[in-house]
Amino acid sequence: MVALCAVALTGAMTSCSDDDDNGLIPDGGEENNDPEPTEGVEVTAMYYGDYNDNNTGNFGINFLTSGMEWDDFDETYYGPGELVYMEINSALCENPDRATLKAGDYTFDSDETYAEMTFGSVSISQYTADGDETSYAVTGGTLKVEVADNGMYVLTGKFDIGTGTDYDFSYTGFISFVNRTDEGFMSNLTDNVALEGLSQSAVIYWGETFTETSDYCSVIIAGKDYDLEQNIGSAPALNLGLNITPGSTSIPAGTYTIINANEADDYETFTALSGVYEATYGGYFGTWYFAGQTEAAMLKGTVKVTDNGDGKYTFDLNLADGYGHTVTGTYTGAPKIME
Repeated sequence: MVALCAVALTGAMTSCSDDDDNGLIPDGGEENNDPEPTEGVEVTAMYYGDYNDNNTGNFGINFLTSGMEWDDFDETYYGPGELVYMEINSALCENPDRATLKAGDYTFDSDETYAEMTFGSVSISQYTADGDETSYAVTGGTLKVEVADNGMYVLTGKFDIGTGTDYDFSYTGFISFVNRTDEGFMSNLTDNVALEGLSQSAVIYWGETFTETSDYCSVIIAGKDYDLEQNIGSAPALNLGLNITPGSTSIPAGTYTIINANEADDYETFTALSGVYEATYGGYFGTWYFAGQTEAAMLKGTVKVTDNGDGKYTFDLNLADGYGHTVTGTYTGAPKIME
């Protein structure tokens, strides 16, 4: 069996002795009782609000073994490793941008009641180095959710996967849920961001898209560990949605001001669309900031574009989310033209 516990790494609480000579307690300090985070796992987590119309908060979490590569043609990951997905029904969150799981013991929702303190739709997919996949659907079990003093989650599960042997799951770490409701500001940023390490970019000229007044242009600016083709990666990235002069085959120099994409009467040139998420139409539109589990729709600010010649541009970024957290920085480079 391949990598059965690749994601189920030990997540026990750190044990500290009362003996100061063990080196864990500096002079005048305190014991460190923070849990030890699980390594080698990438987490993506979503909050869908009252998705099932029964006054409970619906959460979805993916736990993916780090380092696996997805192949679009074969539609598989090349491992070894695994992907564990679980859907959890917890308490409704007052602010969907700051969604958190309620601590406690969750039972398997075999009757699909979607009641609070239940979980269901758990799947486990294991991948070999050749991309061969073995999948299991969970049909029962338990899940315990604990929240440490430092905000880390400690998740421990014992799942029935129909093989006669329980699947033991454990994960310890910070989990930031991204807002997938139609409410809030669509940002889980908690502080200002000064952009660093931006090293590559791409541009897509969509032509006339939303209005006859302007053409639409997407610009991706990202750090090294980011796939511009797939628009995904572990490095920080910005997606810019610019409204440019009709017929443009380059990015017109000037200052683009973010407008409300949902409420603006028209999309004038030298404006940028605010971040919008529309699952029905393919997901992300407009201007967004991404970094690991952080995701923020940019709702205010400006993008100043300077044409340096030879295909190179300078982007001076002064953006903000709906809470006033700023994302600022400068990038100079020649964006790769994509179609």
